[in-house]
Amino acid sequence: MKLDRSSTGIQLDGFDIERIQLHNDKGIQVDVLSVGCVIEALMVPDNKGNFENIVMRYNTVQEYIKNQDYFGSIVGRTAGRISDAKFKLGGKLFELDKNDQNYNLHAGNAGLHTRNWNVKPIEEKDAVGVEFSLKSFDGEGGFPGNVNLKVTYLLNNDNTLKLMYEGDTDEPTVLNMTNHTYFNLSGNLNKQVYDHRLKISAEQFAPIQENGCPVGLLAGVDGTAFDFRDEKTVGQDIGANETQIMRGGGFDHPFLLEKTDAPQINLYHPESGRRLDVWTDQDAVVMYTANHLDHKAICLETQNLPDHVNKKGFPFEAVTPEKPYKAVTKIFISYE
Repeated sequence: MKLDRSSTGIQLDGFDIERIQLHNDKGIQVDVLSVGCVIEALMVPDNKGNFENIVMRYNTVQEYIKNQDYFGSIVGRTAGRISDAKFKLGGKLFELDKNDQNYNLHAGNAGLHTRNWNVKPIEEKDAVGVEFSLKSFDGEGGFPGNVNLKVTYLLNNDNTLKLMYEGDTDEPTVLNMTNHTYFNLSGNLNKQVYDHRLKISAEQFAPIQENGCPVGLLAGVDGTAFDFRDEKTVGQDIGANETQIMRGGGFDHPFLLEKTDAPQINLYHPESGRRLDVWTDQDAVVMYTANHLDHKAICLETQNLPDHVNKKGFPFEAVTPEKPYKAVTKIFISYE
């Protein structure tokens, strides 16, 4: 196990943007940046032993300062769209930035993906990682509460990448964070992901409006393009003649996950043999097929249901001083 820490030579918020490289003894390498807790690269061998990067990335560090595609970044305070860019909590109305039509997308202009986080390396006997920390102040982007945030990435010799999120607040607020990495297991980031095979343990998904915001109810996947209970290729139904597919230009939908100790999401690329098995303690995953990038990647955004603060049909619990925010996702990497 090895950890390398270096400066990129680029500054943000008065401090250098740092790059931390995590290596395990099997050759898996994860490159992360302090700006937005970005997963910049993930080097994984194929079934012939060839190592390739399997996540979409920019050519320069400077591009991550704006990161308009959210490549590899932490998204928060809230992932997804908040309808009408406002919500009520404790009888108070909070108005947020409008950065996507009349909605708040990925927390708006105060999104955590553009912040330079504090870095604390982690070097243990069986794992290496990094703990990122940041304080988000009351009123940023319209959100209530001073919130101390932590995001931890931990890589071990079992080829497991563990993502942990924490948030302590001094008043009730909303937190729903995710990582927005774009995967292409083929290693060819110019190739569409139609041949990737996907399984999602979900009997329900959340339909979206034309603007991408959830309608606010759950629908059964049975008999629809959204039935991934049995493994199938991503391309099989990405062009289905269904309203929900046409609205998103592909998949861009939340799935309500089964609660289980086993991975609820399985992504496999037969030609390379690369496979990701994903487990989370969160309610949902937003599966996004990079529709604005011609379906050349797939995002598996583990989180609670987007806009749950406004949707009575979605499970919601405020983050409070007595009940801090915690979330865990594990990505099991294999190649065969």
